[in-house]
Amino acid sequence: MIGKVSSIKVVHITRYSYDGKGGFDGAINRWLSENAEVEVLDIKFSSSATQEDTYEDALIIYKPAQ
Repeated sequence: MIGKVSSIKVVHITRYSYDGKGGFDGAINRWLSENAEVEVLDIKFSSSATQEDTYEDALIIYKPAQ
């Protein structure tokens, strides 16, 4: 068991891009820098695309600082 459910939190970061250019890692790294005191348990990532659009999502699972 990772931990008590009441002590686990999540944050969802999403990015939509019509031109397919990067920069999504910057959003994730920014959140991690701004929340350096948390304990990251896992990061789930997904992406999808159409001919015109790109969608990227990350779910950061973490324990808040004590």
